[in-house]
Amino acid sequence: MQDPRPIPPLPPPGRARAGSPIAEPAEWFDAVVDARYGKGVRDEILADAERAFRTHFDDDKNRKAENVVWHDGPDGKKIPFLDGWISPEMGAWQGEFWGKYMLAGAEVAECRNDAELKRWLAGNAVRFVREFRQSDGYIGSYADRDFLGGPKDRRHGFAWNVWGRKYTMWALLEIARVCDRPELVDAAAGMAGQLMAQLSERGLSLRETGTFAGMPSCSALIVLVRLHRATGRREHLAFARNIVADWDRADGAIPNLVGNAFSGRPVHDWYPKPEHWAKSYEMMSCLEGIVEYAETVGGAEGARLLDAVTRVRDLLVRHETNRLGSVGDGDKFTGRQNERNNGTELCDVVYWMRLNAALRRATGDGKAPALVEKAFRGAFLPGIRDGGRWCVQLVKADGTDVPAPLQVGMKRHHCCVDNMPRGFVAARHAGILRVAAPDTNAAAGRWRHNNERIQP
Repeated sequence: MQDPRPIPPLPPPGRARAGSPIAEPAEWFDAVVDARYGKGVRDEILADAERAFRTHFDDDKNRKAENVVWHDGPDGKKIPFLDGWISPEMGAWQGEFWGKYMLAGAEVAECRNDAELKRWLAGNAVRFVREFRQSDGYIGSYADRDFLGGPKDRRHGFAWNVWGRKYTMWALLEIARVCDRPELVDAAAGMAGQLMAQLSERGLSLRETGTFAGMPSCSALIVLVRLHRATGRREHLAFARNIVADWDRADGAIPNLVGNAFSGRPVHDWYPKPEHWAKSYEMMSCLEGIVEYAETVGGAEGARLLDAVTRVRDLLVRHETNRLGSVGDGDKFTGRQNERNNGTELCDVVYWMRLNAALRRATGDGKAPALVEKAFRGAFLPGIRDGGRWCVQLVKADGTDVPAPLQVGMKRHHCCVDNMPRGFVAARHAGILRVAAPDTNAAAGRWRHNNERIQP
């Protein structure tokens, strides 16, 4: 990427009270949407994500260095990204980007009520399913679908197979809802059915797959709950219930998110070496899933689970809040909230806002709006670069931000970049950002707020 060119600066602090709708940053949303979903760029960005399902780069043992981005090593020599901590024996994560990009697009299209974007999303999703769905419902970027990772995997414990499938299922489900394409619900349900059968045949729980204590895989909980809502099928809710039960174990098996919530101990003290397991983005994804599961089941079970998630959120506020207003340091929960130069990953900021927005919706939580606004202003907006086309990976307290590199052979994607639009949507759901449908009679890319034009 070229040197970043910042988009307009933040409005002065105090312009809006905590929890009050912010108007000015909606123009930033315009910039990001135009840069990532404009007619001149979106086909190329989508094609880059689709390659993962044709090349199966994610589990290709013979993937070569020329397929990845080269970086300056500590000795001044150029080193390929995958020759470092991601070796060809490990599973990669190209498979997340199609789903993450299209999911964000669905949220944008719904938020803006953008009929043209909805048509583009639906047409490409239907085409994608026709090309890549196998006879048993499997759609994935791993040629070896049984390369699931986890401690029992014969090939390697580090894999992002289910994580990528989760984002594909989620995107199909949301595009189906937003664009009224029920055949995409069938495709998502087929993927879930294939995954459930696969795990049953191998005698595995979802927690026993993937990496980081199974949290990336188990974050599929939210998709299963939404599938149950969309289809009414009991097997989806039963599978979701098994995931939640695996986090409330008497033996305390890692990560035990529900059981540990009531211990009162800081998250980074739940188990040794939090840098090896306490992955912020993935844990908060799981917590958001618990909120949606709790809303669905209701009753005493739901109330206890909402209490558990609220307790974890409060532990994060107390022990993991960084100097930027988000949580975590780098991309982990390690209790380093007092570091003078915290760095916070933009994906973590987005999911911190999403988690608080979910708690506000489910419980009326009064802390959420202020927490979201603090993260939105202090950690999210400062990370956007290049006119909304890109972002940093780590926003640093001293301003020495870490640029987002191209990941695992991708040309137009990075996890934080693909999550950017969802940060604005999360702020809207938390009640601090007001956006409206595009005004077709106004200048391109401008929005209306309270029937008044926003000036350039």
